[in-house]
Amino acid sequence: MKINNKGFTFAETMVSALIFSILAIAILSVLVVGQKFWHSDVGRVELQQEARLAMDGMTREVRESKSTDISVSGGSRIDISNYPGASGTIAYYLQNGQLIREYPAGTEKILTGDAQTVDFSLSGDILTIQLGLGKTVYGADLNFSLKEQVRLRNQ
Repeated sequence: MKINNKGFTFAETMVSALIFSILAIAILSVLVVGQKFWHSDVGRVELQQEARLAMDGMTREVRESKSTDISVSGGSRIDISNYPGASGTIAYYLQNGQLIREYPAGTEKILTGDAQTVDFSLSGDILTIQLGLGKTVYGADLNFSLKEQVRLRNQ
């Protein structure tokens, strides 16, 4: 009498389950690493955009000012007086990780929330602005710095 077994043995089932598990873990590991890189790159792009927007706003206002109307305090604060069309002083400074624009007095606007450093230095009619931003995304520390030199108005 001939016996016809048409199924898998227990050992064959366990070996195929083990192979499937190893493949699933490998695929999942690749996806997790890819997700970390994706979020890291997106975070870096966001930092760059924030820095450029903040820098553009500052340089636009500073460019319209004269060197005699600009006061730099401790390198981390700048006050612009006699700005064309403004009735008061415009100030930029770093406070609690935020770059703040204050105008009119007492009214603050947050330019970026990821600011770590800001440095203003005035030499003649050239103002140098250095801005450093940073944040942590998925355990990765991301940093971006931007430096701009602005020539002030002569008159």
